Amino acid sequence: MNRIRLEQESGRVPGALFLAGERVELRTIESEDIEAVRRWMNHTEIRRYIDEFRYPTSRTEYEEWADDGVSSGRVDLLICVDGDPVGRIRLVPLDETRGWGNLGFVIGPDHCHNGYATEAADLIVEYAFTELRLHRLEGKALAPNEGSQRVLETLGFVREGRRREVAVVDGEYVDEVWYGLLRAEWADTSGDSDGA
Repeated sequence: MNRIRLEQESGRVPGALFLAGERVELRTIESEDIEAVRRWMNHTEIRRYIDEFRYPTSRTEYEEWADDGVSSGRVDLLICVDGDPVGRIRLVPLDETRGWGNLGFVIGPDHCHNGYATEAADLIVEYAFTELRLHRLEGKALAPNEGSQRVLETLGFVREGRRREVAVVDGEYVDEVWYGLLRAEWADTSGDSDGA
């Protein structure tokens, strides 16, 4: 398992380095990054699996949406490899009172199938349980999105339920699959001997 390494800014991309793994770095999303993120969210292969980006999003709309997130206390980071942005990962919503967060991630279409989502999610899960001291994380994926389900299952998330025919993908109603991971379950598989 990757251990969290909090590091200083390396100057390779605009955002400040927040977490680093073996291949990926998680950095803050800055105004210079918004166009890349917006392009991913408007890409056919990405938006088909993300309901909140079902409609075209302008730069101005995305900037307003991103600004709202900063004040809401969510964790929203850029996934970078060799200094280049390849995706985005977030804990949204984040409810520290209940000790709960929802994990979401997206990898740009040119960077899929390289394990970047799994490594980035591993870093965020560790951060959520050790730094934020959350009790539970959730994730969800539309049934045809096997890649996202694989990432969650690889990290130890347990399939908890299914909402039937809640979204449309390629003109067909599809189910949404819900996953959960408790801190104690993560500690058992991560080697975190003190139970986080």
